[in-house]
Amino acid sequence: MTDILRKRLIKEEGFRLWPYQDTKGIWTIGVGHNVEADPEMKPRLGDLMKFGITRTEAYSLLDRDIKNAETDLEELYPWVSQLNEARREVLVDMMFNMGKRKLFQFHNTMAMIKDGRFHDAAENLKLSLWYKQVGDRAINLCRILDAGAV
Repeated sequence: MTDILRKRLIKEEGFRLWPYQDTKGIWTIGVGHNVEADPEMKPRLGDLMKFGITRTEAYSLLDRDIKNAETDLEELYPWVSQLNEARREVLVDMMFNMGKRKLFQFHNTMAMIKDGRFHDAAENLKLSLWYKQVGDRAINLCRILDAGAV
C-alpha cells in the first residue's frame, strides 16, 4: 500500500470520527469503514454514537480495510500481482469501495485488465452503474487504469 492510495481513499470516502449513514443507509465511521459488517464494532454502535473514535483508531481501521481489500483482490484475481502499482491500487480502491461480491461481477472488465487491455477496460467501466454512482472517483480511477500512472 502506498501513501498515495491512503490519501486518495481519505479524499474519496471522507474522514469522520463519528458514525454516519452512507448513501445506502449503512452505518459507517472513519474512512468508509462499514460498522454493520464489523462484528466487533456493530455491538458498540451506541457507544460510537456517543464517543466516536480517535484519529489513530480511524487510521488503524483504514489500514486494516486496505489490507483486507488487497487480500480479497489477490484471492479472486491472483494475476493482479503482475500489474504495476498504480493499476493494482485502482483495483484495491474498487474492492475497498464495493466489496468482493460486487467487484466479482465485473467479469469483462477484469478479463480485459488481465489481458493488458487497459484502455478497453477503462472504457468498459465507464458504461457501468458504478461509474455513474461514484462520479469523480470513477473518472480518476479510469484515467489511472488507462495510463498506468497516477
